[in-house]
Amino acid sequence: MRVLFALVLGMAAAWPATITAAEPELYKTDVGPHRVHEAKMAWHDAARDRDVPVKIYAPRDADGALPVVIVSHGLGGSREGLAYLGRHWASNG
Repeated sequence: MRVLFALVLGMAAAWPATITAAEPELYKTDVGPHRVHEAKMAWHDAARDRDVPVKIYAPRDADGALPVVIVSHGLGGSREGLAYLGRHWASNG
């Protein structure tokens, strides 16, 4: 029991006194400056002979190269399920 107590006490002493939050400019909670274009389509998977429904969110008025984020909703979801994320990311470019 004393060994366990000493181990926990040692870990607590080594733990940083403060944990800093992420830089505020790295995480944007507000809607971004870009208007968002949404497009629905289906990509065909020839190997399984099935259509894969997709929804693309893109900034309408952004210039230049932009990052691409691909999100899969998983089993039981739909392309509409995470629309709030697609709109948010696209509005921020």
